[in-house]
Amino acid sequence: MSVIEALSTSLKLKIQDPNIALAKEIVNSNNESGILELINELGNKKLASDCIKVLYEIGYLQPQLIKKYATVFLDLLAHKDNRMQWGAMTALAEISKVNPEFVFEILSEILQASDQGSVITKDQAVNVLIELAKLDSYYHKAFSLLNEQLLKAPNNQFPKYVEQTFTIYKPEDKEVFIKTIELKIVEIDVESKRKRADKILQKLKK
Repeated sequence: MSVIEALSTSLKLKIQDPNIALAKEIVNSNNESGILELINELGNKKLASDCIKVLYEIGYLQPQLIKKYATVFLDLLAHKDNRMQWGAMTALAEISKVNPEFVFEILSEILQASDQGSVITKDQAVNVLIELAKLDSYYHKAFSLLNEQLLKAPNNQFPKYVEQTFTIYKPEDKEVFIKTIELKIVEIDVESKRKRADKILQKLKK
């Protein structure tokens, strides 16, 4: 059975379990030809959603296997289908772990897609910046862009982004980080969300 025949849609199922199982099978068997089949069907309206799902699930498990298709995912950031857009961003977030050089070069496209995209698209763009910020050569640029993302983040997402940024910030950026949280936290009216952000703020002020 080809990988296409194993997709949820091909099996006439509306659950994602077959797609997730297929991703694991492809990774375990190092099935590069199967990955290419999925890439080739990304233009198929009937199968595209399943294909992007399997591809980024492969990315979660073994990003090296989808690395060579980074430009394909880049092109999908401009896709009119929101599902394809955030699926591609998810794949790029995983690729950033194994090919940060390429992802750093396309940050402008990533951030443009983030500005215009859904919450999931924004979440994955932040994940890209977090991965880049872990590397000394990209830290300063990545942190600066992360700070910008924090300032314009949806209130619901802000605490999550603060928590992520807290894991990678360097002492030299502590004051900037504090000021950003203080500026934004007053906008958050959901108590549980505000408390999450304030918890990080208090840690920074110690």
